Amino acid sequence: MRISLPAFTKQQYEHLYLENSRKQRLWIMNRFNHFTPETKKSYEQLGLALAIFMKCKDQTETLLVSDGLCQLYHLKRKELMAYFNGAAADEHYSLTKKRVEVLVNQILGADRQTITVRVKINNFYHTLLLHAKRQQLADGSLLCFIDYFDLSADQLEVTPKADRNAPDAPRYKDDLTGLVNTTYLNRFGRDFLVDKLDEGLRPVIILFNVTGMRAFNDRYDYRQGDRLLIKLGQILVQTFTSGLVIKHSEDRFIVLTTATDYIAKIKTAQKLFVAGISNSLTNIKAGIYYYENRAEGMEAALDKARQALQYTGSDLTQLYHVYDSAVQESFGNRDYVLTHFWEALDKRWIQPYYQMEIRSLTGQICGYEALARWIDPDKGILSPATFISVLEDMHLINLLDLSIVEQVCETIHDCLEDGISVQPISINLSRVDFQVCDIFQEVDRIRKKHDIPPYYLKIEILESTLTRVPGQLLLAMSKFHQAGYQIWMDDFGSGYSSLNNLKDFNFDLIKIDMIFLKDFANNPKSRIILSSIVNMAKQLGLHTLCEGVETKEQADFLRDIGCERLQGFRFSKPLPLEEVISLIHKNGYGHYEPVELNDYYDQAGLANLLVDPMSDSNVLDKRQLALPVSIIERRSDDSLRLYYIDRAYQKQLEEAGFSQGSWQDQINYSNVYHHLLLDLMSESQQTRVPATLTLNGFTINVRFLAKHDDRQMYVCTIQNFAQYVYLAQKCR
Repeated sequence: MRISLPAFTKQQYEHLYLENSRKQRLWIMNRFNHFTPETKKSYEQLGLALAIFMKCKDQTETLLVSDGLCQLYHLKRKELMAYFNGAAADEHYSLTKKRVEVLVNQILGADRQTITVRVKINNFYHTLLLHAKRQQLADGSLLCFIDYFDLSADQLEVTPKADRNAPDAPRYKDDLTGLVNTTYLNRFGRDFLVDKLDEGLRPVIILFNVTGMRAFNDRYDYRQGDRLLIKLGQILVQTFTSGLVIKHSEDRFIVLTTATDYIAKIKTAQKLFVAGISNSLTNIKAGIYYYENRAEGMEAALDKARQALQYTGSDLTQLYHVYDSAVQESFGNRDYVLTHFWEALDKRWIQPYYQMEIRSLTGQICGYEALARWIDPDKGILSPATFISVLEDMHLINLLDLSIVEQVCETIHDCLEDGISVQPISINLSRVDFQVCDIFQEVDRIRKKHDIPPYYLKIEILESTLTRVPGQLLLAMSKFHQAGYQIWMDDFGSGYSSLNNLKDFNFDLIKIDMIFLKDFANNPKSRIILSSIVNMAKQLGLHTLCEGVETKEQADFLRDIGCERLQGFRFSKPLPLEEVISLIHKNGYGHYEPVELNDYYDQAGLANLLVDPMSDSNVLDKRQLALPVSIIERRSDDSLRLYYIDRAYQKQLEEAGFSQGSWQDQINYSNVYHHLLLDLMSESQQTRVPATLTLNGFTINVRFLAKHDDRQMYVCTIQNFAQYVYLAQKCR
């Protein structure tokens, strides 16, 4: 947010600034006590313009500068640190070490925590409002935390415009590409745009970004990456012959042009760029902004092109986007999120909504997923898409996630205290959580505070997290597992390396992404892919849940192939806590799986119903099975209950005139064959291997799956099922 002096008095601005950013600054400064390489990196990535200095006796050293401060000064971090620490100097910046020491001394000696200073940046004088906090260490040295706000209403150019005609000056050239650089853009870019307006033309700012550059450098080395950037610079110069091409920052270029066919030129540049690149993830994207207001500064205009670029998101098929009302609204929402987040957190406008998970074997509710919802008193319900990515970018998402964990644990504790049956709840953790804090320690601390057993919380991690922070993730996953938590992979199949992730990371359950149910009724490939995923998961000993279930047809198919849990609007949308509790009282506990039976049904759910269920789940050489398969529960009174029958079993029952319910009665009252099943069950439970009997022309195979107190679960296959049905009826 940029605020100009004419809109506020200095006193009004200071009050507004301090009120809006007080908690952000306190959070940053308090967290500094836990300064580690990981937290240092997270502070450096902040969009807030922040510098941290240490003063010991008469020496002042710069400890770190944030991305926001580097952006303010238009310098790379290494360059800015060099200026601040006296290793470099430049006439275009008032950044000498002596100037920094004077500034720090001025702040440390001030009665107030805010002061206003004038500094020269890129040959423009800027008015900066600085807010500082001091912290004295045990050895007597002082830490000085300074965050900067550029009032920028009175920038004054201090170099002659004649230099504009000499872009070949070394200070205006990018060392790598030979193109003009950001220094030239900041000094003369606006003049170029205004001149074009004066000529009656419509200038356009195009910001290009190279995607997948990190992966390219990792694969081919940085020298090849430099050659790729040089190639792109040459392509842009050749394509935009009448425009101005600038090397902006690491992987970004800017084109100022009046070409009306700029979209065609962007597409041409993209085709030339990707030609010969084998890495499909390395590409270019563009953000476009029409410059129409001659009073608009270069930085403000460029920021809108940057917003248009960011609006393209991670969709590699979206080559460009023009700044429009949708972008403006999106980033307006971003500003709203950042300025109201702390209030929303304190007042619990952000709260969990709960979406039920259904056990396909029993039809009971076996758990919930806690999903963050922002219930704003002015704007209503904010979509997670509005605030999640913003908070991740600002490294604040861990505060939201931990608030959800806190509220979930409070709910579980209160329900247990009130005697309300409650099922385990899964909570989502962001990749950023693993970067900015010890997320295991934080979650476990909250759980212990509310005296909740760990099996009540399931940890969900997005598949995309695995490739971004693998080191931190492996360590945290090990801690979670050792403490008794289950870890679930969310959105399985949505990433580029799903199968490799299953090999490298130890998960307990995979949540199959809803994308596989898209066009389910009309695309038979969906069924093949889903069956293959479930079959593979069973062989790996992983539990399965499918998201996005919306129809009975989808639910029946997933149950048939042995997908253990189902989630989606077919059963319920995410609900606030009050509605969840109301449904529990309304439906009665018969609709809810007792938590003590979770492990029992989980063990039974690992039976592979797509291949021979008599063999171990990790045996790879299996054949597709056409035999009738059933899952049967034995109770303490030796009664048998059919929980599952497959399509082959159901078809033969229908041919014999039975429903699943009437057949269950038949096997319970058929004396000979009832006892025959009980004997096979007892044998398999004792030996932990399948028990087999061939008699009167049919063969029964029974395998023990799970046990809990007075109940046991078995899987059963029958060869020559028609003969078995006939004899069971006869012996009743």
